[in-house]
Amino acid sequence: MSYRHLAEALLQNRPYFGMALRSLQGDPDRQRYFRPVVQALSKARDAQILEVGSWAGASAISWATALEDLGLSGQVTCVDAWRPYFNLSKNPASHYQHMNQVAENGAIFKLFQHNITCSGFAGKIVTKCGTTREILPGLASRSFDVIYLDGSHMLDDVVFDLSESKRLIRPGGIICGDDLELQLKDMDFAEAQAAAQSARDFVASSRGTSYHPGVTVGVALEVGEVGMWNGFWAIRFSGKKWEHIQLDVSTSKIPAHLLHGAIKIESETPTHYLISSHGRYFALAKELGPPEIVSEFLGDDDVPPLVFTGDVLEVVHKKLKEYCEAKS
Repeated sequence: MSYRHLAEALLQNRPYFGMALRSLQGDPDRQRYFRPVVQALSKARDAQILEVGSWAGASAISWATALEDLGLSGQVTCVDAWRPYFNLSKNPASHYQHMNQVAENGAIFKLFQHNITCSGFAGKIVTKCGTTREILPGLASRSFDVIYLDGSHMLDDVVFDLSESKRLIRPGGIICGDDLELQLKDMDFAEAQAAAQSARDFVASSRGTSYHPGVTVGVALEVGEVGMWNGFWAIRFSGKKWEHIQLDVSTSKIPAHLLHGAIKIESETPTHYLISSHGRYFALAKELGPPEIVSEFLGDDDVPPLVFTGDVLEVVHKKLKEYCEAKS
């Protein structure tokens, strides 16, 4: 793993969200739903947002950006323990090991603080360091307009967080979250229940879709069927019952701070991935491995036939085409 982009961000006093420290969690595309959620609130001037699970701060900045873009006052309250929480005997993949490590040594919390400060939203973001069992019971009932859940995916934790969220949400408010790839209504209950009790974070279903079983079962038990958009979910609390909402996503975009470090596969050929990353475009030979892994090593120079780069996608297309024609 290269830390070049992380080092550059720290030296240049700008936020970093990338592969280093596993600072970018989940699909950045899901954060384009944040603004429509805030827009769907009936309140016109103020919105109090509670975020459970903040990690390196990408989603907190996205919520604060939504408030600013819509001209609303309010704050984003971030609740995270920034401690190791994966059971590595059940989740042995290197991804989980690395997340536990950077939580244990404090690196990810320091990056969170750096990112929030550099984003310019330090005045809008309140940090509460602790587990949800330590923090949520001490928050005042009916004090939030939006509650976003993206913390632990273990069933007991999801159920607890949702139970507290139902107490904390204001009438007309919206509870939402990440990592709902499948709803329980679309699955075999016994299969999902067994997976949720296994303490495994992410599993493959018999349908062929991988999912977070604790989220699937927890949301179904505590809330029921919810609106779902590409793994992002949301539902409104009327004050007496749950109501489905329609989100206007026609003009929503991935927040700009995520585009700088995000890796997007634009297209592919039989031999190369064509990706965008850090404001540039690349053709990466598939023999190098997954683009998410090798992107930290990319620079401004071509390394034919492994890497072609350019400021626009058309330039990369042209370079790759010319090279292939010359070799044929």
